[in-house]
Amino acid sequence: MQFKNPVPISWFHYANVFFSVSLVVGLFFSMPVISTSVIALSCLWLLEPNIIDRFNKLKNSKVSLFFLGFFLLHVFGLLWSDDMDYGFHDLNIKLPLLAMPIVLGAGYDYKPKETKLIWHFFIAAAVTSAFICVIYGYSNNLENHRDWSPFISHIRLSLMVVLATFMTLIYAREEKIWSAWWIIYIVVAAILVTFLYLLNALSGIIILLILALYWVGLLFKNSIKSKKGIITGGIFLLAIMGFTLYTYSIANDFYTIKDVNWKQADKLSKGGEEYRFEWGNETKENGYYVKYYLADQELNDAWLERSNKPLYKADGSVTPQLEIVQRYMASKGLRKDREGVAQLSDTDIEAIENGVTNYRFLERGILYKRVYSTIWEVDRYYNGFGVSGGSLSQRFVYWKTAKQIALDHLWIGVGTGDVKIAFKEAYENQENPPEEKYRLRAHNQYLTIWLTFGTLGLMYFIWVLIAPFFMHRGPINLAFQLFWIIAILSMINEDTLETQVGVTFIAYFYHFTLYAGSGYLKKHLV
Repeated sequence: MQFKNPVPISWFHYANVFFSVSLVVGLFFSMPVISTSVIALSCLWLLEPNIIDRFNKLKNSKVSLFFLGFFLLHVFGLLWSDDMDYGFHDLNIKLPLLAMPIVLGAGYDYKPKETKLIWHFFIAAAVTSAFICVIYGYSNNLENHRDWSPFISHIRLSLMVVLATFMTLIYAREEKIWSAWWIIYIVVAAILVTFLYLLNALSGIIILLILALYWVGLLFKNSIKSKKGIITGGIFLLAIMGFTLYTYSIANDFYTIKDVNWKQADKLSKGGEEYRFEWGNETKENGYYVKYYLADQELNDAWLERSNKPLYKADGSVTPQLEIVQRYMASKGLRKDREGVAQLSDTDIEAIENGVTNYRFLERGILYKRVYSTIWEVDRYYNGFGVSGGSLSQRFVYWKTAKQIALDHLWIGVGTGDVKIAFKEAYENQENPPEEKYRLRAHNQYLTIWLTFGTLGLMYFIWVLIAPFFMHRGPINLAFQLFWIIAILSMINEDTLETQVGVTFIAYFYHFTLYAGSGYLKKHLV
């Protein structure tokens, strides 16, 4: 007797599309939705009839098999690990590396309308998330705009916003200029770019500009005779040049010293106090040395006449406010004495009390502050002031520590479970280790793979990244190219695969853009 399948096969397909939509939306808002969607997609793949055909498809998909091998590398890495709890926790996070190459690499080929639907939900989720973040940030008076993202890391959010921006532009290319849909797509792209600026996500902005440069190259290569291509490419090129010149102008101003040599400087303030110069301290603001012209007693007395926030504690030790005052006054080229305090306006005093360290932060935009702060913290790090200056200088220490761990376990690494132990021991063995709160992991996916699985594991990981360009049957569509650039760049500055959102984003879109989601975009080729 033959039994009929009570559920039509088409039902599985529509359910697959539904959970794909829920996954791309969940990436912005909800960890449980991400987990549920990955589990549901996996169950659908196993339960649908004709599973043998899908296994045969998987066997013929060399790229997906190599990707699966990367997950198995994490399993094998337990063999030389001591901390099994951490190891299995890591495997649990990495499950999308197992699920996505099977579900998408050897699963459905979505119809063009379904592909478009999934991408549009992804773009809509990005726009919705942008508005929520802005409302959340302003309503809670969050001065650090990187705290605006209430659901996921602002870095992971910025990566997805960049991808959504360029997918919006791809769809805009399909519409006639000034048509209703073209205007909608352009407005959406503008909203997402503006949000990146407001989010103060410098890494996201840099990746956006690199992608823009790549986009310009494609436009001039494929559409050199197209007026639309030339105009669009020209706009992108001007934006990149503008950002480069903008960054250079900030750096040039920062490193153009405006103080005289301390040996030639005035020795006494107008009030008669002898100035103190920390001649070996290179900390500066806008080209003025922070530790020049220090009249400590005058500064303290004059400051207390205008503010209730003391510069010194009762035991005589300094408060964080002292550094802020000195940096702010240096940014205006003022001497740190009574006369300098007198030249501060009430607005300046209020800004200093609120932690503002440079008067230009009140006058310039968010991007200026982010670029300037990055230059300042790098300069401070290389002048020997440690990692407390900011996130980038902290990464220098993380990278150095990770590199040393990798070199100590050169060929097979420390194993899946012992990454946390290895970092703890490495920091404890350093001569001048950072504070406990700054003792974090590599913040570089390539270094993390290297120290975890050794040189052999790193070589395998790099092969998994580049394999599609050598082993994929058929051309590589533009959606995959854009995603691939985002992925490889994000891993320089972050452990992208070490969080649920990050690993799901990479695993899903690696296969969605390469296989299942390529149908609508096949004509967008290099």
